[in-house]
Amino acid sequence: MLIQQIAVDDEKLRDLFVTRVSLSANRGSCTIFLAMMEPNEEKLQEKLRHLVLYKPSLRTSLAKASHARGVPMLFFKIDDQIKKQHRIDQLFDELKNNGQL
Repeated sequence: MLIQQIAVDDEKLRDLFVTRVSLSANRGSCTIFLAMMEPNEEKLQEKLRHLVLYKPSLRTSLAKASHARGVPMLFFKIDDQIKKQHRIDQLFDELKNNGQL
């Protein structure tokens, strides 16, 4: 929810959304997978570089909300599953257009 709020407040991150979150077994690191509706790799990389600026405030907010002893390191990654889904959708569209589906 914190990242979604940042995306609403910061115009540069407006199209960005979280697809899934993965916490390591020892709870030392947290990987946040992100995507955009339009699968543009270059723009997504730019948005990730901008989002990194928010890491300290995100970790502070997590510490306050969780009351845990330690706060995991945050890592942002592009969710490749979304890109694969778009490719599958394109293939289905091609099959429909060719009358093969």
